[in-house]
Amino acid sequence: MITLYRLDTPGAYRVVWLLEELRLLYQIATPAESMQCALSESCAQPTIKDGEITIVGNAAITEYLLNKYDRQGLRPPSASEAYLRYQQWIGITEAILLPLLQQWSDAERLSNARVPFFARSILKKTTQNVLSHPIAESITTLLQQVEAELAQNRWICDSYFSAADIQLTYAIEIASSRGLINQEAFPHCYEFLATVLERPTYQSALDKLASIPVAPTYTGSHYEGDIPEEHA
Repeated sequence: MITLYRLDTPGAYRVVWLLEELRLLYQIATPAESMQCALSESCAQPTIKDGEITIVGNAAITEYLLNKYDRQGLRPPSASEAYLRYQQWIGITEAILLPLLQQWSDAERLSNARVPFFARSILKKTTQNVLSHPIAESITTLLQQVEAELAQNRWICDSYFSAADIQLTYAIEIASSRGLINQEAFPHCYEFLATVLERPTYQSALDKLASIPVAPTYTGSHYEGDIPEEHA
């Protein structure tokens, strides 16, 4: 049976959600077991163990699970046009959008940090540079592309729900929680999130996480805290 570790990291719910979508049996390690995993195997990110195989990081876990267990069509057929869109949006989300959101989150946290008086002007200038052009514009541009796609299709790969939608949900949730998008300017992104909330598998994943003795920090549909360095 698959065992999950380190679900105390931001965005780890994506792994649980994917397992629910794949209809796989799995168990969630206790906080003590996760800590042991972190100490013995440097598991600083979500981790699964499937028999003798250990996979660390959301991106690697997603690829492994889809390659081995996908019978639900969560990745479009490789010869289809939808597959090209899948690859495109997985790449944009993981390699561009989430890293930009990480930089934004870091700068936002620093701007609210208590620092010695002599360092305030330097910190203020640094964070203002990050929270303004070009990062803010880049995030907005990417989210506008997402909005345009969702204006035409229910899911990011046309009408085809895929693992790309799981990754994109995390990015849109972060953008919404940071005030980078609003419902008036991005109505289709919010409609997308509302549709996600209706998926039984999404709700089941949140219920499983809520049952962890020491649960991840979670409010509403957003994980609080930093985005893992792996961005996935």
